[in-house]
Amino acid sequence: MSKTPYELRFDVLSMARDLCMDEYHQKSNAFWQIHQSLEQAICELGNSNTFAEKQKTETITEMYNLSAMMVESIPTMPTSDQINRRAKELYEFVESK
Repeated sequence: MSKTPYELRFDVLSMARDLCMDEYHQKSNAFWQIHQSLEQAICELGNSNTFAEKQKTETITEMYNLSAMMVESIPTMPTSDQINRRAKELYEFVESK
């Protein structure tokens, strides 16, 4: 059974949503892995006795600042406009035979 034009457009829209969400999840997972590694490094440095105390404090402060900056740049969820643009790109690709 063939699909109606509405069903086809809905399928393209669903595909676009899935692509956008996959991209978001990849970026988000990478972000949190880096953030977790940074926090782990801060903890290890705080427990380390190999650095001079002043150097350790400065390094930990810099790492905390970097961590805070990273949190501000958390990947954002795709908007409906972004999903619609991706769907339009997919639809145009399918039409351009």
